[in-house]
Amino acid sequence: MSVVPASVFAIPNPASEPPRVMLIANAADIATVVFTRDGELVLGEPVISDTIANLYDYAAPYGRPATYSVTGTTSGGDTFAGTVSATLDVGKAWLIHPRSLSLSLPIDGGPDTWDRSNIWVDSASGESRSSSASRHLSRPVGRRRSVAISHGPRAADDWALVLTAPSIELKNNIRALVDDQTPIKLTSPASFGWDLPDGWYSVGDVEIRRVEDPTILPWSRITLPLTPVDAPLVKVGSLRTWQTILDEYATWGDVLADNISWFETLMGDL
Repeated sequence: MSVVPASVFAIPNPASEPPRVMLIANAADIATVVFTRDGELVLGEPVISDTIANLYDYAAPYGRPATYSVTGTTSGGDTFAGTVSATLDVGKAWLIHPRSLSLSLPIDGGPDTWDRSNIWVDSASGESRSSSASRHLSRPVGRRRSVAISHGPRAADDWALVLTAPSIELKNNIRALVDDQTPIKLTSPASFGWDLPDGWYSVGDVEIRRVEDPTILPWSRITLPLTPVDAPLVKVGSLRTWQTILDEYATWGDVLADNISWFETLMGDL
């Protein structure tokens, strides 16, 4: 078994909805491949086609460099590895649904943007936080003080993200995002300087309140209680078949003009 050459590319696409980084590994006769970002596994299952492996990273940080590493094996048992850095420069914060990416939503344009036609983050967000203890207290008979037994570190902070939706449609979009209770990813540009931690969260009991008279302004304030969780397991599959490609495009020229790779062709505009 030997080490074979490999090329690794990371192509940011901030205009995608949601924003993403396209990862490409090129090596001889790829059998298995793993992509990581800053030491963490990139969600999804790479698409392998002979010498090319592709994967989209929708959980990349915004506005700061990320280092991507790839390791893999060839069908002959050789190994390959490589690294590359990329920065995904995005001007909005996003809530990302990892399994139904079309449900993902931009939620704020930042402190220098006054856009009241889209969802924005209310100042009540993160107003209070709680970090629950993991311990057991026992008070033996005849003792004034308890005996404390800890079970590891405190839990990461729970807090609430409060969003204002200026229309019924946007309110319903938020409800659809959290409806199936899949953990969601909050990511905001580094330039925002928010004290609202990026990460994966499970959303608790959602509260929706009217802000104004609904016959005048259909604004709603939606409170999402957030509990930090590990990234969910995600398997990304093809959205297209040969038949759907034939139905969607009139000629091969149209296919090539609309897609930068076979991976893009099969996966569609996720």
